Amino acid sequence: MLDRPLQTFVHVGAGRLLALAYVFFSLLGQCNAQSVSNIFDGVVYVRLTTADGKLFREGSGVLLGADGFIFTAKHLFDNFDAATGKVSVSLRGVKTALIPASRYPADASSTDIALLYVNQTEVRNAGIGTYFRLGCNIPPVMEPITVAGFPAGDSSPLLVLPAVVTTDSLDSSFRDYMRAGIAAGMSGGPIFWRGYLIGLVYGAAQNVEAFTPINQSGELRTVAKVDCYQVLPGGSAQVAVLSADPKAPPPSGDVQKAAQAPIGAKPRVFVQIAKENQRADAAKLISGLVDNGVNAARGIENVGSKAPSSGEIRYFSAEDRDNANKIKAILDKLSPAAFTIQRENIPNSPQNVFELWYPRG
Repeated sequence: MLDRPLQTFVHVGAGRLLALAYVFFSLLGQCNAQSVSNIFDGVVYVRLTTADGKLFREGSGVLLGADGFIFTAKHLFDNFDAATGKVSVSLRGVKTALIPASRYPADASSTDIALLYVNQTEVRNAGIGTYFRLGCNIPPVMEPITVAGFPAGDSSPLLVLPAVVTTDSLDSSFRDYMRAGIAAGMSGGPIFWRGYLIGLVYGAAQNVEAFTPINQSGELRTVAKVDCYQVLPGGSAQVAVLSADPKAPPPSGDVQKAAQAPIGAKPRVFVQIAKENQRADAAKLISGLVDNGVNAARGIENVGSKAPSSGEIRYFSAEDRDNANKIKAILDKLSPAAFTIQRENIPNSPQNVFELWYPRG
């Protein structure tokens, strides 16, 4: 869980709350014994300690395969001294012995996914023979999902919760939103949709809960040598697993396919300023973009010294260059400030997501 507040772009009305409650209770039956057993095999407890052995932070993760790679939340490592601290995990439940883990060097992605690895012998000794299939696509609004993790660190058993998705687009940090009832310690835990592993728990604040889609894992997924599949409509709610048997047939679907924007979806723009005296102008630009049919978020983030030296319109998917040009044409009419177009080359990034960066100069 993050200590800082999440950016919030979700507003749930009374009608939706009732619908959420209905879906929540109707989903309880999906967390049957077989599903929980399969989930238990692959969810890991993650523990970070300082040089003197004191607890620094704890969370959850998910085992990707017999070679010992594990996905977890990157924010668990914020301000962690990797040179002197220690990373450990427990396989198949928090009551098992802690084993040492290492973190793979972070890639260039700004998304909240980190890759750990443990000795393959430890995985074999734990008796784990099946692993989760990864799903590339993102669930639509009100779609049922399942969340798992360790909510109270090493003092609690694995918690498996039914949940629902509450938004249909990603925010500027490549997060989606849900309603699940998650708690501290579940960060990095898996999110399942129609049986596929499609995300990791990010955190919660101000009654808003977020997860990072697995299709944002980019380079780290390549390092771990795991494929990402399209979740089929109307698929089973049972947990989809990969057998340790190499002769097991592969699932149907497209491999390594990036998230696609829904047909007719408007471009989603997030605005970053470098200093507070830019906020009023940014608010005017947001209103102007909305008036011109662009889905601009009302929230404005002050990034300070992280801002570029000149104004930028950033896009992430190669298919979005035309929309970036359209956004620039609108901005050229609305503001005397100059914004250039920049492509952020992050693998498997979602379509229709843009960032407007004010300069620090």
